[in-house]
Amino acid sequence: MAEAEESGTLDSQAQAALAAARRIAEARPSGGWACHIRLSHLPRARLKDNFSFAVNILRSAVERFLGRIFVLPNSDILVICWQTRRWQLRSAILSLQPLFEPDARSAGRSPGGEPSFVTWWDLDQQSGEFLAVVEGLVLGPVRSAAPPAPPPPSRRPEPEEPRRLDPVKLGSLVGRIKDANLAAAIRRQPVCRVTGSGAPEPLFEEIYVSIQELQRLFAPRWELGVDRWLFRALTEVLDERVLAWLSAAEALSLISSFALNLNLSTVVSSEFQRFEERFGPRLRGRIVIEVEKSDLLGDLPRFAAVQELLRKRGYLLCIDGLTGLDLDAVDYGRFAADYYKVGWHPEFLDEEGEARIGLERLIAQASADKVILSHCSVEEAVAFGRGLGLTLFQGWHLDALLRGVQPPKFKLVANS
Repeated sequence: MAEAEESGTLDSQAQAALAAARRIAEARPSGGWACHIRLSHLPRARLKDNFSFAVNILRSAVERFLGRIFVLPNSDILVICWQTRRWQLRSAILSLQPLFEPDARSAGRSPGGEPSFVTWWDLDQQSGEFLAVVEGLVLGPVRSAAPPAPPPPSRRPEPEEPRRLDPVKLGSLVGRIKDANLAAAIRRQPVCRVTGSGAPEPLFEEIYVSIQELQRLFAPRWELGVDRWLFRALTEVLDERVLAWLSAAEALSLISSFALNLNLSTVVSSEFQRFEERFGPRLRGRIVIEVEKSDLLGDLPRFAAVQELLRKRGYLLCIDGLTGLDLDAVDYGRFAADYYKVGWHPEFLDEEGEARIGLERLIAQASADKVILSHCSVEEAVAFGRGLGLTLFQGWHLDALLRGVQPPKFKLVANS
């Protein structure tokens, strides 16, 4: 490893990014992708005004699925993600493009339709290219700024690089999580009703564990999302811990209505039964159980049983994680859920596109008041939803309005 790294001249974010890129290049895990967002291309004054806002939008997009965000000293951002939700981050990046105007107008887009200040890598095929770029970003400035140093008398061990989660490590992590207070990793984000005046009215709060914060607190040297089956086992444990957190009387007293994203296996577990027996009379009519679409499609008979169980006990059911491509491929309206959570994407602006057609079909089948448009990081996403008759929204833009912060107004365009 370079002397600059060993002497501690790199900041922690740069070190973590380099270590992750090296581990990926060596292990070549499947299903990953990465991107480099060159916020450093902003004029200095514009960067100062918009940097925190841009980072918050990107962090919000990454935090809800399996990803890591690294902010480099020059203000550039590297993102590494697993599984298939690249479109969620892409939507957030597209919403940042107006920050680069007039630079973005003159630079245009790359041949693939991406803004010119963003580069993507498919880590299945391009992990070596990604590593070379990260090494240039992280080590290049340090090497050019530092004078040559004589070889050290004894070489210190290189810092341990992030490791892929395996069953043994999962067992160790689960043991730590079961004995720990996860309050620092638990997040609460409201689903809001937006009607005539345009002011958001919180309807209920979604409670979830931030995977990024969990990794930072309990497994900084492990990549939690590489193996989807091990990650599913981890989420089942997290379900139990969230139920335990809610079981504290003081936690429930702070929440009027809320949503939990749970595995189907959790809803039929003894832990949920004990939770329901203790709080059932107080929770009925107040709690929404969110089920990921992959969990639903992976076990339709269990989903049907869980749906009937929740209906009998007076709980509401939400199908979560829907995208434009999902809505075109699967007729989700036939599942007769109480809510359907659809992630906002600029592709919906294309009136003839398959994503827009699928969304309009869902609205016609389920009714507009059952569709929640999530990942709304900009005002135009809410305006689009309202134009289709939607009233329920979730995302960073609503959070900012509830805090009394007025984010910049962006103009979004459909994908070219």
